[in-house]
This record gives sequence, structure tokens and C-alpha cells, in this order.
Amino acid sequence: MISKHILAKACLGSSLVTALAVMGTAESAQAATWTLNNAFVDGTTPIIGSFTIDNESGNPPTLTSSNITVGNITFTETDLDPLFLPLSNPLDSIFWTRNSDTLSFSFENPLTPLGGTVNLDALSDFNVGLITGQVTAPTEVPEPLTLLGAGTAIAIGSGFKRKRQS
Repeated sequence: MISKHILAKACLGSSLVTALAVMGTAESAQAATWTLNNAFVDGTTPIIGSFTIDNESGNPPTLTSSNITVGNITFTETDLDPLFLPLSNPLDSIFWTRNSDTLSFSFENPLTPLGGTVNLDALSDFNVGLITGQVTAPTEVPEPLTLLGAGTAIAIGSGFKRKRQS
């Protein structure tokens, strides 16, 4: 007959392995949607909207959606300027052309899958008008199963440590 102590260790050990396996199988970063904040052309005309980048650190990154409105003009992913494709890596600028209108965003820091807030650089423009503002994407939050797995592993490790000390 197996002792209760060995059986408990085997069960707890498999739980720890399961928790660590759950932690190790987190999916790669999701596409990040960047939203414009306080963005203006020449300080007067507001720019609203967002764009979604998938695989920001990939080669090349991919703009999967875009809905940026300046006045009555909306730029979508189909308006990406072919002269500037593929997008740069690291992703530090995006250029759109719609008919005779041009829009370019240059970022003070490259966009990353981790999200955050990035200021638009002074090189950003709309039909040669200076753009100011920021883009923001939510910071990446671990999936609930990852947090549960980490918590389970810590609890089991603490239990083993207490048991060993007594």
C-alpha cells in the first residue's frame, strides 16, 4: 500500500506540473488596437479613430484595420501608401494616401505588442499640416489561466516549504 505522504506528494507534484504547463502555453500576443488621443492637425482640426497592428515586432508588422478620420476624410487599411509598404520594423511610422490626401504618423518610440502610450513625432502630418497627439493601446494583461496557474504553483511551493520546515 502506498503511504499517504508519497501519494500526497505525487498528487501535488502533478498539480505543480499542470500549473507550470498552463503557464507555459500562453498564446502569443494579440493584435493591439491603438487609439488616437488629443490628436489635432495644426492644433485645430481633430483627428479621431484607431488602427490595429498585428505582430508589431514581426518582419513585417501588419496593419489589420484602420479607421482614422480627419475632417470628412477617413483613412482605412486599404489606403496604406504602397511606397511605404511593408511597414517598418520596429514600427515607428505609418503612411496613408487617399486620392490626393496624405496622412503620416511618426512615433517618438516604436509601437510594441505590450501597448502603452506613444507620442506622435513632429514629422507626423496631414496634407503638410503638423499633427500633435498620442496613440494608446491597452497594456497586455496575462490570461486568467496563467494567473491561476502561477497562483497554484506558488501555493503548492509554499505548502512544500512549510511541510519541510516542520
